Amino acid sequence: MLPLRVVPSVTHLEIELMRQPAEELVFETHELEQQYERSDLSLAVHIEAEVCAQFPGTPSDELLFSSFDWWPNKSRSVVLSERAFCTRVVERLASLLRGEFADWRIHVSVCKALEPDPDGCEVGSLCILPGQIIIENSLSALLTSAA
Repeated sequence: MLPLRVVPSVTHLEIELMRQPAEELVFETHELEQQYERSDLSLAVHIEAEVCAQFPGTPSDELLFSSFDWWPNKSRSVVLSERAFCTRVVERLASLLRGEFADWRIHVSVCKALEPDPDGCEVGSLCILPGQIIIENSLSALLTSAA
C-alpha cells in the first residue's frame, strides 16, 4: 500500500490537494483533445473493472458510480459504496497509476450506499496520487479495521 497521508476532514484534503495542484492541460489540436478524452475513458473503464473484480457477481451499480464528464487535468473521480471500500480496492486503484496513467490522480468519494439519501450519504474522501494517498481520518479508520 502506498504511504497514507491522513487528514482530519475533507477541507484538509482539499488544502493538501491545493498544495499539489493538477496541471490543467491546453490542447493544441482537436486530435490531442480526443486522445485525452480516450485516455480518460480508458481509466474510467479500468477503475470499474478493478472494483468489480473484487466483488464477483455484484452489479457494478451497487459498487460504484463514475461520471463520464471530464476535465483536462489528468484527474478521474469515482464514487464507491461503503461496501466496495476496502484496502484491496484502494491498492488496485493505486496500481492503475502506472504507464499511461503515471501522472494522473483518482479522487474517490465513499458513500454509505449509491442511492440518493436526503440526510447525506458521504462517509469520506480520498485522493490517490502517484506515490501517495491523501485520505480523511474517517476512511483511514475503515481501511485499518477492514485490513
